[in-house]
Amino acid sequence: MAKSNLKIIILIILSLCFFTGLIFAIHYFSRQTPKTEGLNVHSANPAGWEFYETAFKFKKIEFDLSGKEVVAGIIPHHLLAADLIAEFFYNLRGKNYDTVILLGPNHFDSGNYSMITSGYDWQTPYGHLE
Repeated sequence: MAKSNLKIIILIILSLCFFTGLIFAIHYFSRQTPKTEGLNVHSANPAGWEFYETAFKFKKIEFDLSGKEVVAGIIPHHLLAADLIAEFFYNLRGKNYDTVILLGPNHFDSGNYSMITSGYDWQTPYGHLE
């Protein structure tokens, strides 16, 4: 009987920890997300510029792309590698692009097709991106 009570207590504690973390995450990300209700835009997540500025401060390998036309690049999609993503775009500074196409996985299985696209703009910490 004592082992059964201990298991119940442990289960309750673990459940409380899980729900506390979930509530914290919901509160944190809802606080960070720009108010875009009713607008046809996607919101950057995280929405605060601090994350991106920190990623950009990491030491970067600089490539000499002068006189070269960059037409494609492969970068990680996960923000765990934000420093590598920042390095890629840092090396494209000074280039002039009218269109950038980003492809990535559909982690949330949105839509009913094997590939989906969006015509919506992005609201970023640096402004609106068409």
